[in-house]
Amino acid sequence: MVVLKKSIAPLLILALIALIVQMAFVFETNRAVVFQIPTSDSATYHNQAVRIARGEAEPGKAPFWQPPLYVYGLAQVYRCVASNVGAARYVHGVLGVLIALLTFTIAKRFMNAPVAFACGLGTCLYGPLLFFASQLLPAATAAVLATLFLLVFLALMRRPTGMRAFAVGLVLGLAALTVPVVLVMLLLVGLWLAAAAMKGGAVRTQARFGSLVVAGLILAIAPVTSRNAVRSGSFVPISTNGGINLYIGNNPDMAETVCIRPGTRDWDALVALPYEDGAAASPAEAQSYFLRRVGAYICSEPAGFVGGLLGKAHQLLNGREIPRNIDIYVFRKHSRILSLLAWCGGWFAFPFGIVGPLALLGMIVAFRRGGEGRYIAGFVVLYGLGLVCFFPSSRYMVPMLPALLILAFIGVGGLIGPLPARTRAAYAMLLILAAVVVNLPAALPTDAVAWEAELHRHVGIGLQKRGRLDEALRQYDLALNADEDAAATHYYRGTALLAVDRLDAAESAFRSTLMLQADYAEAMHDLAVVLHRQKRTDEAIPLLARAIEVRPDYRSAMRNLAVALITQGRKEEAERWLQRAQSSKYPVLTPQKKPNKMRIGG
Repeated sequence: MVVLKKSIAPLLILALIALIVQMAFVFETNRAVVFQIPTSDSATYHNQAVRIARGEAEPGKAPFWQPPLYVYGLAQVYRCVASNVGAARYVHGVLGVLIALLTFTIAKRFMNAPVAFACGLGTCLYGPLLFFASQLLPAATAAVLATLFLLVFLALMRRPTGMRAFAVGLVLGLAALTVPVVLVMLLLVGLWLAAAAMKGGAVRTQARFGSLVVAGLILAIAPVTSRNAVRSGSFVPISTNGGINLYIGNNPDMAETVCIRPGTRDWDALVALPYEDGAAASPAEAQSYFLRRVGAYICSEPAGFVGGLLGKAHQLLNGREIPRNIDIYVFRKHSRILSLLAWCGGWFAFPFGIVGPLALLGMIVAFRRGGEGRYIAGFVVLYGLGLVCFFPSSRYMVPMLPALLILAFIGVGGLIGPLPARTRAAYAMLLILAAVVVNLPAALPTDAVAWEAELHRHVGIGLQKRGRLDEALRQYDLALNADEDAAATHYYRGTALLAVDRLDAAESAFRSTLMLQADYAEAMHDLAVVLHRQKRTDEAIPLLARAIEVRPDYRSAMRNLAVALITQGRKEEAERWLQRAQSSKYPVLTPQKKPNKMRIGG
C-alpha cells in the first residue's frame, strides 16, 4: 500500500499542477475576444461540431474532408456545455493534463522520478503546446493519442503480447483519425519487429504481432472508411484533404502555396482547381488530381523537389514557431502567460531554441545507449520526416512535442552525467552547434502574410456572424490599421456597414475593395446591393454582370441580376438569368459564407 501511494502521489501532484496551469491560461485568455471567437480551421471545426451536436444531417454525400475524430469529440463536449466555446476550452485543458501524465510515465523509463516529473511539468509550460491545447483544433487530441501510442508501443517492446500488439494498432488508428501523418509510425513498429526477428525471435511470432497491429489499425479506421464509401461511393480511408495538403508543400510555386490558407479567396480557387480543369467531379477525384500533380512535379523536377524537402527540413529545425492559419506570436500580445512562454527575438527563439538543440543531443545520446531510447528518437525523426513531406508548422509539430521534451531531458542527462572528458566536450560542441543552427534567423515564405491583420479580420467575421456588429467593426478597423491594403478586410467591413444600413460608408468600403482587387466578385455583388437600395439600379446591373463574368458559378448574383432587370422592365432577360441560375453547369464548390446574405429587392 505504501509503494502504491508513492507511485500514485507524483501523478496526482503533476495532474494538479498541470490542471492549475491549463485552467489559469484558459481563464486569462477567455477574457480576450481573439480567444473567444474561433477563426479559420477552429471556426470550421466549431461550426461542424455545433451541427453534429444539434443532430443536423450532414449536407451532401461527400466523404470526410478532414479527419473526423476530433470534431465528433468536440460535438459531444458541446452537447454538455451548450456549444459554449469558453467552456469547451476548459475541457481542452484536460487534454494538456493527460499529455503531462503520459509524458511523465514514459520519461520514468529513462530517468529518475524527479527528473521525469520535471519533464512532465515541462509539457505544461511549453508555450506552443499550452496555446494549441486551448484552441479548438485537433492538435492536443493528436498529441494525447500519439504519446499514448508511444507508451503502449514501449510496453509492447518490453513484454510482447498479442493484446499489446493489437492495442498499438488501435491507438495508432485513433491517432490517424486526428492527424493521418502519424501513420508513418508503422515504419517504427516494422523496424522493431524486424530487429526482434533478426535477434533470434521467431519470425512467425513477429509476423503475428505485426498482423495484430494492422488488425487494430483497421478496426479503428474501418468505420470511417465504410462511412465514406457508403456516402460517396469512393474508397477514402480517412479524408480527402491529404492530396491538397501534399500539393501545397510540393510544387514549383511552393513558396506561394504554403501561404494559401483556408478562409481566403486563394484557398477557394485552389480547392476549385481540379473541377475547373475538368479533372474531377467529386472530392475523391479532386484528391487524386492533386496527388497526380505532385507525382508529375517529382518526375519532372526532381532537383526542385529534393531542394524543397531540404528547405522544409531547415524550417522544421528553426526555432521560430511557423504559422499555418494563425500565428502564435500575434496571440501572445493578448496573454501575459503566453508572452512569457513563447517568444522570438533576433538570434534566439523560446522555447524551441532551447528544447530543439537539447533534443538533438538527446537523440545522439539515445542512439549511443541503445535500447528503448532509440525508438523515442525514431518516433521524432519519422514524424518530422512526415511533416517535411507535407509542410512544417508549429501546429502540426504538437503531436511530437512530448517525445521531443523527453529527448531534451535525455540530452541534459547525457551532458551532465558521468562521462569521459573527451565525450563531454564533444557533446558540448554538438549542443553549441545545434543551438546556432536552430536559432539562426531564417526568412520564411509565411513572413509575407499580415498575420495580425488577418486575425482581427477573422475575429470580426466571427463577431459579425454572431450579430455583434459594433465589435466586428472595431476588429475590422484594427485589421486595417495593421494592413490597410487588404481587400478582404475592406470587403467584410463593407458587409458589416451594409448590415447596419450605413449605405454610403458601405459603398465606400466596397469601392475600396475593388480598387485593391478589381476582380473581387463578392464586392461587385454587394456594391450592387447598395446601389439598388439607393435607387441606382442602372449602376447595379453592370456590376452584377461583371461579377458573374468573374465567377461563373455565382448563382445568387444571377438571381439578383434577374430581380434588377425586372425592376427595369426587362423581363425576358431576367427570365434567362433565372433559368441559368437554376440549371448552371457550374457546381457551387465553395459557396460564399458571408455574415449577412443580401438580396436585391429583399
